[in-house]
Amino acid sequence: MKKSIVVSIMAVLVAQVALASPEDDLEALDRTFVEAMNKMDIDTLMGLYADDAISMDAGPGLWNVGAKAIRRSWTAMVATMEGIKLELHDAHYKVVGDVGYAYGLYDLAFTDKASRERVTSHGRFLSVSETRNGKWVYVVDHASAPFIPPDAMESGSGAEEAEEKGGW
Repeated sequence: MKKSIVVSIMAVLVAQVALASPEDDLEALDRTFVEAMNKMDIDTLMGLYADDAISMDAGPGLWNVGAKAIRRSWTAMVATMEGIKLELHDAHYKVVGDVGYAYGLYDLAFTDKASRERVTSHGRFLSVSETRNGKWVYVVDHASAPFIPPDAMESGSGAEEAEEKGGW
């Protein structure tokens, strides 16, 4: 009797593993990223990147090549923040062989340590990942905030227009 219960449990576990898709693995990579970011855990974040990865932050000219530069960027950014709350939504995942990509939207909120003000940001993300040594890692990580055209900024309606057009 006990043996048949154990065999049944093992069969269910094997079936669940078999049902998991590579896209599920990419989604798990992003979940780990979000958890590490919200905990401000740089070491866990860095474990998600390939040594030769490229990270493009949401600001102009913020292009980081390689793990050392990416670590410097994350460390500097997180040093200015507290109470980080990152959420991904409308995410899509696709895998072809050992390469996959993810894209979607993010919401980020944090308290700026210098001003003590709560800051919110809404934007887009795109990542390219590869399996290396049996695990998924980011090889390109890109975040961007929607661009609001100067004429919309002058009228004060940029955020509303961007939202109406699905900008975030």
